[in-house]
Amino acid sequence: MESKERGIIKNSLYMLKNILKTDKILFSLMVLYIPVFVFSPLASAYLPRAVIESIQNKAGISVFIQSFLIIAFIVAVLKALETFLNARFNCRGSYRRIELMTELYKKMWTMSYKNIASQEGILSFEKARDMVDNDYSISQQFPRKISSLIVSIVGIFFFGSLIASINPILIGLIFISGTVSYFYGKYEIKKNKEINEVLKKEHHKMRYLTQRACDYKFAKDIKLYKIETWIVQAYKSSLKIINKCYGKIKTVNFIGALISALFIFLRDGLAYIYLTGMVLNKEIGIGEFIFLFSIIKTFSGWLLGIISQITLLKRESLNIDYYRNFCELDDGLTKGKGIPLPKKFDIELKNVSFKYGESERYIFKDLNLRIEDKEKLAIVGVNGAGKTTLTCLIMNLLQPTEGEVLLNGKNINEYNVDEYYSLFSTVFQDMYVLPDTIKNLVTAGNKKFNQEDFDSALKQSGLQKIIETLTEKENTYLVKGVWPNAIDLSGGQEQRLMLARALYKNGPISILDEPTAALDPIAESQIYSEYNNMTKDKTSIFISHRLASTRFCDRIILIENGKIIEEGSHSDLIKQNGEYKKMFDIQSSYYQDNKHKGGK
Repeated sequence: MESKERGIIKNSLYMLKNILKTDKILFSLMVLYIPVFVFSPLASAYLPRAVIESIQNKAGISVFIQSFLIIAFIVAVLKALETFLNARFNCRGSYRRIELMTELYKKMWTMSYKNIASQEGILSFEKARDMVDNDYSISQQFPRKISSLIVSIVGIFFFGSLIASINPILIGLIFISGTVSYFYGKYEIKKNKEINEVLKKEHHKMRYLTQRACDYKFAKDIKLYKIETWIVQAYKSSLKIINKCYGKIKTVNFIGALISALFIFLRDGLAYIYLTGMVLNKEIGIGEFIFLFSIIKTFSGWLLGIISQITLLKRESLNIDYYRNFCELDDGLTKGKGIPLPKKFDIELKNVSFKYGESERYIFKDLNLRIEDKEKLAIVGVNGAGKTTLTCLIMNLLQPTEGEVLLNGKNINEYNVDEYYSLFSTVFQDMYVLPDTIKNLVTAGNKKFNQEDFDSALKQSGLQKIIETLTEKENTYLVKGVWPNAIDLSGGQEQRLMLARALYKNGPISILDEPTAALDPIAESQIYSEYNNMTKDKTSIFISHRLASTRFCDRIILIENGKIIEEGSHSDLIKQNGEYKKMFDIQSSYYQDNKHKGGK
């Protein structure tokens, strides 16, 4: 995946446009933030000056009280607005972060399977998620940070003119300290970027280990095989690397803080000396001394604030890049208006070659295959032959490295990808049951509920008998630990659930990708036969490494080393006396031997 670095200005404009488009209230708060935080320190600095000068000038009590109350009221209003804006920024910023997080997950759910399933894609998502991961991430803090930066820039010009009227040398001294901090900040960003690359990889490992260790389904393996020792060691190994990285970050940040503290000390010392000299020479009074020293301190704080905010925004700009790179990734799928779907479904793979990512090994090389409308096709072969990869290419979950997949003579990328996905009722080997009701899981993705179709799917899949034993029937929640009174289905029951889901979807093309691999051969053969009867008027693809389970198919193809080495009906392939027959005889012999031993 291409990794672009756009820079702080482009990324800041991207975030500002996003805020203006989606949250005008937050944008208005950002505009109000600037004058409030510029004039608040000015008013706070002027208040003690006014009090002292009133006393020194022996102003009347009424004049003193009047001027004091006016300035104090202005200060109080500005401080109240500061508190209000900070509170609203926290609230609206959190809302903004959740919106951006939602967009990130939407992209993940709609992007190509090839991208999200690859190691590169997973790491790209992990990096993008850092921008929206917590309350301290830039997605939530950006409105405050960019507003603070603008406040500092405006304040520099406004307060700088006041200081320059006293002595421009003071401004020069302040800028020298700021310049040193700026260049160290650039070095700090570079070092933090290098360290964060390592941190992201180790955090990804630790997230995975934590998920597996906390999965109660994995508990039996952990206890029986003492896997906890390995998990703890792997966790400690990553933790050691992470702690080392954080140690390096703390060292870099500490040196930066030390440099900043040194120049603050020099700044304050020089300001005290210079302003004290002006007081002694009777160029300014005590009130003006306090006012000017506060102005110099605020000016210096704003200058360091500019450097600090730019340094932070530069560092966080990388996270914005990661987020944008992921969300703007073009995976080549048609998501707008595509050509209309046909009513007949002839599928053809034409000179298809495929390999995963940057791998040099091809799973398929110049593969040609045609599947006729309503044909029953079996794809068989040993584990790892590429059977599942082939169906993923047909379903457009994976895209060919070379060649093309056609539907009725048209490249499948010309169809809207969601409309194309709607053609397939698929049951995969890997089954993931979400924590929801049985009814919602069966009808997943279908906005309009049809009771007749639902009942038919339950009955045909054999799930109805299971539901009848449950108190809440089809409204029973699944996955223990998520819902109270939820249940877990057995492996066989989960297979029935997935069959029911595929039947309810009622797509014109059905695919069974070894969902029954964990069952014995007779049970698998029975389910395949039942599913064949249920989908008799559909194009159906059956995948298995057990040859006896797919004997009923119109055509069987045997895949080996990325090529179709034999094809035909079961009887034709047996007559050919080739690899298919050898595999069939071996499997039959193995099953007969086991059956005989079991009988004994």
